[in-house]
Amino acid sequence: MNIILNHVFPTKTKKMIIKDLKKYAEKPKMSKKYEKENKKKLGEILEIVYSELLKPLENLFKKEIEIVIVLDNYPVHNAKILKKTSKYLNITLIHLPPYSPKLSPIEQVWRTIKKRIIHRIYRK
Repeated sequence: MNIILNHVFPTKTKKMIIKDLKKYAEKPKMSKKYEKENKKKLGEILEIVYSELLKPLENLFKKEIEIVIVLDNYPVHNAKILKKTSKYLNITLIHLPPYSPKLSPIEQVWRTIKKRIIHRIYRK
């Protein structure tokens, strides 16, 4: 699968998305102005992810695929622009209930990683 992803998606695009996501996550405190920018930025990121990552996959497999994104309850994830963009791009958004780490897919990944590395001993 990684070979397919590297073939379909140019490295520059992946780096650009990661860079945007990094900028988005690095701000420590939210002002009203910044929150507005974040909402707009999240909509833009969703469009980029769709056009640069998901749409080529759809074309690669030559069939319609359902795109679902699972989100936590971070206020920006409920922005009107995000809802409009996802509706326009035919992307289903699923919001997790508050305080539900057991339902969050990324939390499952972190749990597995922690179990695998917690008792390892690394030597020089």
